[in-house]
Amino acid sequence: MVKHEGTRRAVCLNSDVYWEYSKRIVEVMANALGNHPALVAWQIDHDLGGDFTEASFNEDTRRDWHGWLEAKYETIERLNDLMGLRQWGKPSSVGTRCRRP
Repeated sequence: MVKHEGTRRAVCLNSDVYWEYSKRIVEVMANALGNHPALVAWQIDHDLGGDFTEASFNEDTRRDWHGWLEAKYETIERLNDLMGLRQWGKPSSVGTRCRRP
């Protein structure tokens, strides 16, 4: 499924821009409605995690994924050993890097 601007749920949950705008919306809503006596709570989204929005395949997510792997495993050799990639015949290399889940 290809998503583009204007389609429903076309967001990247890994985007700093997305979270900045989300925070702005929450702050405006809290300031405008936060003290209303009839308000108990509000929900910002009714579909979090639906419509395949939990997966992100853009360049920022790829960069962050590889950065996380490098910080956690330090070397490709250690990643292959600890994740058992050699055992299953799918070792990762510096050239191919580890694919996102």
